[in-house]
Amino acid sequence: MRAVGGTSPFRLFHSLLLLLALFSVEALSQARCSKESICKTGCCSKDGFCGTTDAYCGDGCQSTCDFQAACDAKNPCPDGSCCSKAGFCGFGPDYCASDNCVGNCDAKSECDPSFGQQWANATACPLNACCSDTGYCGITQEFCGDRKFSKPTCKKDYPVSRVVGYYEGGAVRRSCNQFSPDDIPANIYTHINFAYAVIDPVTFRVTPAFKDDIQTYHDLAKVKRRNPGLKAIISDLQAHVGGWQFGEGPTEKVFSQMVASEENQRAFITSIVSFINTYDFDGVDIDWRYPTAPPKGGSSDDTKNYVVFAENLQAALRTNGLRDGFSVTVPAVYSYLQYFDLKQLSDHVNWFNVLAFDLHGAFRSPDSWVNNKLNAHTNLTEIADTVDLIWRSGVPSAKVVMGLAFYSRTFTASSTKCVSKGCSFDSAGRGERCSDEIGLLSNAEIHRMLSWSGTKPRLDKEAAVQVVRYDDQWITYEDKTTLQIKLDFARSQCMGGVAVWSVSQDTN
Repeated sequence: MRAVGGTSPFRLFHSLLLLLALFSVEALSQARCSKESICKTGCCSKDGFCGTTDAYCGDGCQSTCDFQAACDAKNPCPDGSCCSKAGFCGFGPDYCASDNCVGNCDAKSECDPSFGQQWANATACPLNACCSDTGYCGITQEFCGDRKFSKPTCKKDYPVSRVVGYYEGGAVRRSCNQFSPDDIPANIYTHINFAYAVIDPVTFRVTPAFKDDIQTYHDLAKVKRRNPGLKAIISDLQAHVGGWQFGEGPTEKVFSQMVASEENQRAFITSIVSFINTYDFDGVDIDWRYPTAPPKGGSSDDTKNYVVFAENLQAALRTNGLRDGFSVTVPAVYSYLQYFDLKQLSDHVNWFNVLAFDLHGAFRSPDSWVNNKLNAHTNLTEIADTVDLIWRSGVPSAKVVMGLAFYSRTFTASSTKCVSKGCSFDSAGRGERCSDEIGLLSNAEIHRMLSWSGTKPRLDKEAAVQVVRYDDQWITYEDKTTLQIKLDFARSQCMGGVAVWSVSQDTN
């Protein structure tokens, strides 16, 4: 499962270790113990003192003799931090100074809570995120404590000006639940983003993902032309370039390579302007999920190159009469969002589509999961943390569009005796033939399942989702009630709108 809010398993692991490491080796050795009075940390020596070395845990040890240090000179800390003589992992002089450290002693923290600049890679965190007492950056209470930040303010009836609908090109190719452009409720959406177009990895020109997408482009354009009185409602038909799959595997470096040179940028920009004009689009949404991110083929120059690219693309679009047709899609997890210079990008884009979904899920093999606990992939409490981070980065609220999901990330619980939030799961949930993907159900499929099974959903008010338990299956999804809660939240934050993934997964 993916990490949420930038909280890695190692960070949580390290925070727990820090609580155990409240005492130095000397302090531990002063704590008295016996067979009956055991040490809070470490072993009780034959002389009745607590400690963590062989002198305490070896011959003559009285109690808790099986204490295992988190690290030693031969076994480094799993999170890459320094290993202290007491066998604890951490950053700063208490762990990394030469007289305290036995392993990986050159390690530096992400940020500097008060260690001193020589012990940290940076003084502060990207996007004005919080620096925890242990030297990690994040956005949850674990990192921020009770610190408060200013938020946008507006009238209670603040209008939502954009309702963006993503349309999946593959919706017309499904074996069932096919959804054509004619099925789009034209009176609801102000913008339709066609997903996806792709970038040729050699020429950096924009191309359709599939040949038969071209016919769907034409069909979408007809929908727009058939509604001349609703021009302001279907005002923009945007080409959506990229996507999470394009940011992984053999194409993961294409965006990075494209923005890396003026020549490659020019090839892409010339191509996208031609693409827009050829297929009657009104703009482009760039969906590059992972700039700079090391696990995703990113380069350290991606962040600054993205800003230069955005400025150049904006200028080209405006030259071609497309002043309001440039949006950027961004992830809603700090571990990836930290690599976006949101403030500078906001000077060149019309708005950001924040992907406030897929926060949890059994996305790959169990080996890649952060922790296999059931949680909603559209949990509003976590969305609120991300939104707070965006405000701290200085982005105008009117340029933020919050994502909503018309599908569920589903799970198979480890035991039918525990099928609720926080319980363990063994795998993704069972798929259905229309979506044809394990761990995912469209709203249409969920409603069919509820109808024939007689299962009743339960509202989780805190997460703002409907929860369904069916045998060992755990499903969370959006309905009118939860969508209204999230829409009210978007209004309370003075956002510019909402974006639905996807129009083609909705019920009738």
